[in-house]
Amino acid sequence: VLSFMRWKDPTIIGPVLATKGFVSSVFTGLKDDDPQEVVGFLKEVRENIVMHRHLPRNMKLFLFGGFVLRHLCGLLSAEDAQVIDAARLILRELCSDTFLFRIQQRHLLLDLCMALRPLREPQQEVILVILRLHPAVHLQFLS
Repeated sequence: VLSFMRWKDPTIIGPVLATKGFVSSVFTGLKDDDPQEVVGFLKEVRENIVMHRHLPRNMKLFLFGGFVLRHLCGLLSAEDAQVIDAARLILRELCSDTFLFRIQQRHLLLDLCMALRPLREPQQEVILVILRLHPAVHLQFLS
């Protein structure tokens, strides 16, 4: 997966992301991997997918659906501080992107907020980012 991402070419990354389960399956095992490997993978994902300006929105949404977001949120409870920081950074950037997560995706963001534990600082930060930038989610979250 990393070798495809490193090309930084949307014509290569796009079809890889569109292959159901290919990239998303990597996220399921991250909690059991070596912390340095997890941090390295998350940095690559952030740089080559999240921050990639020429990668179509629908490709990013296909990858960062509820399944992958929940696995990223699970990393906020990791024992390694670097893993927590890498997961928090990628989640903050994803969830603060109002172009990526428009009003139609508010149910996804609301489900994410409801699944997180607001008393834990890394998770609280992600919830606050979502609620600040997505007013429709904020209203639903409080009701």
